[in-house]
Amino acid sequence: MPDGTPGNRPGFKIYSINTTVRNPKRNTEFLEVFLPYDEKPFDSDAKERYLAECVKRGVYRFTNIDESIKFKLDNDIELTASEVKQAFRDNPQATGFANRVVTQLRSLKDQGFLDFVRDGRTRDGAIMKITPLGKLLIENNVSSSDIYTIAMISLHGKSPIRTAMYNETRPFLNTLFVMNEIKRIMQSRHKEFKGILLHEFAGFVLSMKDCDYRKAASEIIKYRDKFGNNINKTYIENYIYNDLGLLKVSFNTLMKDYVDDVYRKFELTGLLRKRGTYTNTYIDFSVQNYGKVTQILDEFGGYYWHDFKTKKEYYEYIDSIVLPWNRDDKLRKEVLQQRADSLGVFVDFAQTLEQIEEYLNRISGQTAISKQVQNFTFDEIIKELLILSKDIDSVPSKRVEDLSEPLRLEFLLALLFGKKYGAEHVVSNLIYNDDGEPLSFAPGGKSDISFHSSDLNLIIEATMIRNRNQQLNSETANLSRHLEDMEARSGTSFGMTLVAPYVHRDTCDYFEYTASRRHLDVCPLAIQRIVEIIQISNTSSDFLNNFKMLVGALKESTSNLSLFMDYVNSKYLSFETNKGIYDFSYLKVLYLVLLKGSKSGAFYKQV
Repeated sequence: MPDGTPGNRPGFKIYSINTTVRNPKRNTEFLEVFLPYDEKPFDSDAKERYLAECVKRGVYRFTNIDESIKFKLDNDIELTASEVKQAFRDNPQATGFANRVVTQLRSLKDQGFLDFVRDGRTRDGAIMKITPLGKLLIENNVSSSDIYTIAMISLHGKSPIRTAMYNETRPFLNTLFVMNEIKRIMQSRHKEFKGILLHEFAGFVLSMKDCDYRKAASEIIKYRDKFGNNINKTYIENYIYNDLGLLKVSFNTLMKDYVDDVYRKFELTGLLRKRGTYTNTYIDFSVQNYGKVTQILDEFGGYYWHDFKTKKEYYEYIDSIVLPWNRDDKLRKEVLQQRADSLGVFVDFAQTLEQIEEYLNRISGQTAISKQVQNFTFDEIIKELLILSKDIDSVPSKRVEDLSEPLRLEFLLALLFGKKYGAEHVVSNLIYNDDGEPLSFAPGGKSDISFHSSDLNLIIEATMIRNRNQQLNSETANLSRHLEDMEARSGTSFGMTLVAPYVHRDTCDYFEYTASRRHLDVCPLAIQRIVEIIQISNTSSDFLNNFKMLVGALKESTSNLSLFMDYVNSKYLSFETNKGIYDFSYLKVLYLVLLKGSKSGAFYKQV
């Protein structure tokens, strides 16, 4: 049997989504880089410029990078044309860079976020445009789990964008309905429903040629009755290739690559979860979002494969999908009540539905952080953060490697505060699955993380943006608004910090202005610096005192902002004692230097 995949060969195939971009949590990053090319000629030169921008932003990484180029990428220094060419030369692609780019973007096309359009105006005969669903993903004003639910519901095996596949299937709906049918059968036998095993998903669901979910469920039950939970390669291959007549792929590709890649996309709906280990790993319905699952099962009970004649029809169908809970407030209330029950909390429907949803997200986040802090040591969290900041040259652990860097930073900062000062005080506005693993960012307009205790109230905004203009425009615009909104709602004073791999001078200048003119406790910090401050702040009260000291230093830095900027970026000196513990006394020295010897002010007396 040949290794690999059927590629572009026409025929009935095991369903897969292009595996070049394996991590769908990074889809938004690729789309954001693509924005300048949306609906414009996308020839070979444009493709190389796009890839160079992906490399510059860290969205795509070359294996072999010259140290001088790596330094420039890490410090947001524009690469010269010759340096870009050198990076390309040092990392040759078998099919060429233009083809590599198209292969990357094909994954976004398969999910309904990009449309490939033939166009005679371009040298390569094509332009690409971001679909309305893709624009929703970039704008982040709508729950990304809802966006992915629409994207996955709309998936068709054979479609105008996948004409080489003959399967008349709806892969995601097939999965939900096969699972629900197996659940019905197991309950009729008075047995526990755990979900479907990964090899059952691969062999009997992804191989479906139609939408007959009852037949697929029956085949899984027959297989279980014969082999239990064991993987029987001979039986599965005979069923797929002899009984169904599908094009062949290696068993390893089917069981690992196809299953892993398709599930990653399905998982972002928030409707499914994995549980178990190794060959006993099940795909099960989400406990928190089972209310949404039941509404989809009701809504699409008579689903079928649509024979779209044109791409226009297909994309119009995607745009027409409205999820039940977004169409009807009564259904949305049912979803929220079910989620509240699963989290064991009471909700008061005298509040707005938005307020209830925000509250449930907060409870879910606190539950997630409480679970996850048990899986990491304090030193492990710090190591992962320093890998992100590039202060440690290492690869992230498997527990976080699938998270895009911005998502990973926000998650790790929540863990850092939760591990040090108590997870019950941390509010993380990420969207988490039932196991406490982050799936995506919350819709825009909310602070990333906040910490609430009797002696510290702090908002933490996190960004991996290194570009000066982007950092200033994208990350600082809403900071003071978030701070004032939080203070108005809670009646409590808050501090705020922006955490980034590197803090630009203009960003420091903005924070100095905000702290001094608006009398707010705000201060930006590089990743390494906030790690060091938390290391030496044994209690949240200690952290508050040290943070206020930083704010005081920032306010006095008008005439010497470079000194403060170097400090927050850990540019010089390692303030450690002989025991290896960071000596925070340097901050007092910094403050005295900024005061230029002045002995006025209560803060100086405190120092």
